[in-house]
Amino acid sequence: MPKFMQTLDESVYQRLKMIAEQRGITIQELIRAVIIPEWLSVQGAKYEGRALTEIQCPICGKKIIAKSDEKLTEEYDKHIREHAEEFKVLKKMVESEEKK
Repeated sequence: MPKFMQTLDESVYQRLKMIAEQRGITIQELIRAVIIPEWLSVQGAKYEGRALTEIQCPICGKKIIAKSDEKLTEEYDKHIREHAEEFKVLKKMVESEEKK
């Protein structure tokens, strides 16, 4: 089985760690079982010209459904941006706790 090594920015690593802990899995399991399959599904569909009508968020598990590729991409991006905002709030909370 092929193997590879990946270097991550500290903030990306911390986000992945938090998501993995919430799911009760390791970061490696999160990347292997959730993130990579999700990315391949989205990218594969784009390259193969298949219609994407449904996708599941790898962070919270919410299913996003749309009638067209463009609308699905728009809704998915919007949903992921909401998670990004949540992470910013959590990061500020953690930083303020660390200062105490």
